[in-house]
Amino acid sequence: MRTSASTHPIVLASFGVIPFVFATYLSWANGTFFGVSGLELFITYSAIILSFMAGTL
Repeated sequence: MRTSASTHPIVLASFGVIPFVFATYLSWANGTFFGVSGLELFITYSAIILSFMAGTL
């Protein structure tokens, strides 16, 4: 039986993917978010996640 503690990683991973999906959509739609293009958002968020992952090592 699943407990609520085992669903936390799934929920957190889902929340972590949302900015990638949003930035990809903006990039395909040629949209902006507060004047920043989707590609720039994607690159910025990717760099932040990469530095966080490198810091945990």
